Amino acid sequence: MINQVNTLIYNELCERGGVFLPQVGTLIVQRSAAVRTSSDKIEAPKRKITVTGEQRSRSIVDIIASTADISAERAADIYSQWLKSVTKDGVVTIDGVGVVADRKFTADEALLSLLNPKKGSVKVKRRVNWIVYGFAALCVIFAIASVVYTQYPKFTSAKKEAAVAQVVPEKHIEEAAVVQPEPEAVVVDDVLEMKDNWNYAVWGVYSQKQNALKYKEIIESRYSDLKCNVFHYKDNTMYLLAIHQTPTRKEAIMLVDLLKSRGDMFADVWIFTNKK
Repeated sequence: MINQVNTLIYNELCERGGVFLPQVGTLIVQRSAAVRTSSDKIEAPKRKITVTGEQRSRSIVDIIASTADISAERAADIYSQWLKSVTKDGVVTIDGVGVVADRKFTADEALLSLLNPKKGSVKVKRRVNWIVYGFAALCVIFAIASVVYTQYPKFTSAKKEAAVAQVVPEKHIEEAAVVQPEPEAVVVDDVLEMKDNWNYAVWGVYSQKQNALKYKEIIESRYSDLKCNVFHYKDNTMYLLAIHQTPTRKEAIMLVDLLKSRGDMFADVWIFTNKK
C-alpha cells in the first residue's frame, strides 16, 4: 500500500506538477527561468519542488479514490495509514519523491534528474554588426526629425485649444455634475456557493477567507481581464479561489491550458468538479 501511494504521488508530480497531501502540504513543481551567468553564458532553466501549507493542487485522497474506484472515506483511511507509516519524528519520507521536514522539501535526486534533463550552461556567441547599428541609428534620427516636423503645428494648435478651454466658467462643470444620478449601493457577498456538477479552475484553497480575498485582489490587479470568485468549500469550512467556472469539463480543461500558457503564475491551476 505504501509503494502504491508513493507511485501515485510521483506520477501526479511528473504529469500535473503538483499534489496536495493533507496534514503535510502541497508539493509543487516550480520552474525558474534561464539565467545569464556571464556575458557569453546562459544557465538552462531549472525545475525544483517546493512545499506550501495551502492546497494548490488535487488532493491525494481524491486521486486514491478515483484510481482505486473506492469511496472517499475508504481513500482517506488508506492515506491516513500511509502517512502514519512514512512519518517518523515529524519527518515525512516519500520513497522516490523526497523528504518533508520542518516545512521544507528535499527532492530525490533521481526525480530532479527526470525533471531537469538539460543541465549546465550554454555558451552564447556574441556578434557585433556595426553596419546594422549605424543604419539603425540613422533611422532613429530620421524618425525623430519627422515627428518634430509633422507634430509641431499640432502642438501649437493644442496649446491654443487649451487656452480657450481655461476660460470656460466653472459653474458649467458644476451644473453638469448635478445632473449625474447617484449610483445605488449594491451589496455583493464576497463568498459564493458552487453549483452542482460545475467545474472550477482553482488557484488555491484557504482556511482563512481573508487569504483567499487577498490573492483574488492580487490576480485581478495584475490581470485586468480576469475576474476571480471565492467559493465555500468542504462543508463551508474552507474557501476556494477560482479564476473561471464552467458547466463543462472540456471547457474547463481548455481554460486551464490557456491560463498555464500565460506564464508560471498559473502553472499550478487545477480543476475541481463540484459533484453532488
